Amino acid sequence: MIDDTIYIGGFKNDTFEGKARLLLPTGVIFEGLFSKGICASIGRLLYPDGEIYFGQHKGFMKDGQGKTIFLKGSIYEGHYKKGVMKGFGRHFDIETGDIYLGNFMNGKRHGEGKLYSKGKDEIYDGNWASDKKNGTGKVISRNGQIHMGDFRTNIMEGLL
Repeated sequence: MIDDTIYIGGFKNDTFEGKARLLLPTGVIFEGLFSKGICASIGRLLYPDGEIYFGQHKGFMKDGQGKTIFLKGSIYEGHYKKGVMKGFGRHFDIETGDIYLGNFMNGKRHGEGKLYSKGKDEIYDGNWASDKKNGTGKVISRNGQIHMGDFRTNIMEGLL
């Protein structure tokens, strides 16, 4: 191919057809279906750093619903926009055991969400801004205690 893209797959009437792999100049590999020379909007993207993505894409960039398995084993499943986590999603952090369910913006926790913290053995349910607890929220501990208050950059300012 002209732009150093390598295609491995079927052809029909001199166009890409069927199940195929496409090695892009960036080192990303796309695995998916082609029909009449056009790739399906859902497929698998394999990244040079070991990351694996399966889901919707635009121009071989994560866009829409999908699931990413990161090299160390953490998993994100949810919405992407132009390659970045945006909208509702679930993230499991293999290193800490934490699970977050909620909204993302620019790849960070933002808006409403719940964090199940394995290390602290508690649940935070509330607002987020740029990956930090920010706004009204509550912390529920394993022993059943509930603390409600306003948070600013991960610090509770007062109890309600």
